[in-house]
Amino acid sequence: MDMIELEFDKKIDPEDLDVECLRIPETYMKWAERRVEARSAMDEAELRLETVKAELQIVIRKSPDEHGIDKPTEAAINAAVSTHPRHLKAYEGYIRARKEAALLNEAVQTMEKKDAMLKLLVTLHGQAYFAGPS
Repeated sequence: MDMIELEFDKKIDPEDLDVECLRIPETYMKWAERRVEARSAMDEAELRLETVKAELQIVIRKSPDEHGIDKPTEAAINAAVSTHPRHLKAYEGYIRARKEAALLNEAVQTMEKKDAMLKLLVTLHGQAYFAGPS
């Protein structure tokens, strides 16, 4: 996720409320689409993780002695799977995808807060809050 882009998109120029209000639907949709893509990538990473786990369980059950297991219990097999490099790599990918999805979820919530803030600022402007002393 591009944090510089998010910083730019979340700012409000109180001198340009009309432009800010017109920009919010486009900005919100941009971040919402990215959130959907990130959630999809997270689901794919989770599927890869589960697939690797299942494949490793099959391989380890077939030849437990090759994986350092004397007695093939569920706990021993699960421990061998959990420490296997393929599983660790898939798990790291899942963690990265989950982090990206969480960050993009926060970005969308930030755009929702920006929308609410713009409504408040427009209300204040309509009440001549920014007019200064008369």
